[in-house]
Amino acid sequence: MSSHDNFAGNVLKSFQKIIKEIEKGSSEHDVRYRFVKYFVEEVLGYEPRYIKWEKKRADLTII
Repeated sequence: MSSHDNFAGNVLKSFQKIIKEIEKGSSEHDVRYRFVKYFVEEVLGYEPRYIKWEKKRADLTII
């Protein structure tokens, strides 16, 4: 398996985890937390200290 296939598989797995944990009425903040945990941190490899959470909006910045 190539690294491209492995990366794509990891992306798909991360979104499967997100979908498994959220419900139809979940807030954007709930989805955002899981997106950061499963995709940004686990797949892309960013540490939490490099992620800036916006308080007034549901945005985040990776620094």
